[in-house]
Amino acid sequence: GIILDSRTGFSGKHTTNPLHLACRQGHVEIVRLMLKTFDERGLSVDDIGGSCPRRTPLQIAVFNGHTEVVKFLLLRQDIDVNRPFGSLEMSLCQVAVRRGHARTLGVLLGDHRTDRKIAKNSRDSLLFEAFREARWLLVEILLDYDEASPQITQRDLYTRTKVAGNHIDTLERLLVDTAFREYQTK
Repeated sequence: GIILDSRTGFSGKHTTNPLHLACRQGHVEIVRLMLKTFDERGLSVDDIGGSCPRRTPLQIAVFNGHTEVVKFLLLRQDIDVNRPFGSLEMSLCQVAVRRGHARTLGVLLGDHRTDRKIAKNSRDSLLFEAFREARWLLVEILLDYDEASPQITQRDLYTRTKVAGNHIDTLERLLVDTAFREYQTK
């Protein structure tokens, strides 16, 4: 009898529904129970109707850096991993980098549905976002990123917690990175 698509107000004019709220708060078990009910009722998990701003549950979990919720949602095949985010139409990988969520980025890059061929998921784009937001740990890891073999990078994204060098050394490496310089000039 629970109404899953009801709207609840938060922070003034914005509304949300229970699934979106559970994803925003990072409650994996509640998300699991709700998704079971969504399946029983034939409801779409990628629905953005109950969310203002209009985001999917996966987008909300990525934005807030709830890696365990992201992992759980990615187990579903009916989730759109490549749906553009916000008015800038960023990729979810860009959102994770911009917000400094290295572990979440690692999970997204590890999902086979994440389209690494689109420009917004390229190493150069992610490196630019990390630099722009002064996410030095992500800059260091992405400088070593090998698109042909992303497993090593994913492990680094998931486990590294400290910047290995100083910011000047990282900046120097960044400025001599040919691909990054080409991306910058575009």
